[in-house]
Amino acid sequence: DASHAYCAAQRPLHLVAQEGHANLVKVLLDAGAELDPPDEHGWTPLTHAVWMMGQPQVTAWEMPGTKNDRPVTFRIRHGLFVCVEDGLELPMPIAAVRRLCAEHMPEHLRYLGRRDTAIKLLRLGADPNRAVDDGRTLLHLAAGLGEKTLFDALAKAIRERHDDGKTALQAAMARRDDLGRTVAHLAAGSRRPELVRRQ
Repeated sequence: DASHAYCAAQRPLHLVAQEGHANLVKVLLDAGAELDPPDEHGWTPLTHAVWMMGQPQVTAWEMPGTKNDRPVTFRIRHGLFVCVEDGLELPMPIAAVRRLCAEHMPEHLRYLGRRDTAIKLLRLGADPNRAVDDGRTLLHLAAGLGEKTLFDALAKAIRERHDDGKTALQAAMARRDDLGRTVAHLAAGSRRPELVRRQ
């Protein structure tokens, strides 16, 4: 049953969004699933997809002897592989990327799948104005991730769903979370202040 509620009132579409299976969204909707059902915390499938993008999948791992016979730490940050050396994130050597892709690509694809799922849900009419428990909206979360593609899709959805789309987007950008942060604060924190300026 596409609308059956599981633990915490989550339905199959919530689970599909959490895991980033964009290809299953339309299948479930065609089978009778609701687009925006809230779970017991008020989170919709779109909320879950965006939230899970910010959760570490592979936090870090080491590859022995790759640099001056010292282990080098690699991690996935915003869907990209980066090398962390002395606290700095550096571009990765191509040989290391090939090896890591062979060993850890499913985690990398899960991030991208969640983004694609979120964008598909938005295109199908999911509500872009939801907030999580600490007052951050989906726009706040995307800005905090520095995720341009998702941020642009959310901004577009907010503009399209209101008669005065520009004013609605300005209000969404000015909204403060429980710590008093606006979307611009989080975009600056992710080193992507241009996200806000472009809108």
